[in-house]
Amino acid sequence: PFRKYLCNILASQVPVFVAFGNHDEPQNSFVHKAIQNSGMQSFSFNYGNAHFTCIDYSQLNDNTLPYDDSISSLPLGWIEQDLASDAAQNAAWRFVFVHVPVYCERWFDGSPILRTYLVPLMQQYGVQICFSGHTHEYERGRLDGTYYVISGCGSYLDTPEVVVKD
Repeated sequence: PFRKYLCNILASQVPVFVAFGNHDEPQNSFVHKAIQNSGMQSFSFNYGNAHFTCIDYSQLNDNTLPYDDSISSLPLGWIEQDLASDAAQNAAWRFVFVHVPVYCERWFDGSPILRTYLVPLMQQYGVQICFSGHTHEYERGRLDGTYYVISGCGSYLDTPEVVVKD
């Protein structure tokens, strides 16, 4: 049902771009097949007056969660080059999309690796909003001028939890 909705309904009305996550492996998975240019991993683009930087989960840490004290494959050089680019800096809005949340108040505390290495780059280059998922919930907050939004509500809950409406 999701494939039909994504491909036939949503994508026919608005642009759809994916920051690939742990459910999107291997490369021959549905999402990779459904998205044009699915050979891309981390990528960026401008749309209107906004710049979008999408970081592929598999590039974070050899297909493991990036909170295990290793950044061996986090594409920091590419991220900095992208955020410093004229395309990004001339945009009124700069958005980062990454599967694993930088900060999180539920399930796990977010990624210390991303807080250590990605957050300073986002602050240096004026990223206004960072979107993530992974935790199958919705959270939002603001810290040091950047809004952090977890919009991981597109899947089932792994464990029964009380729904919080505040």
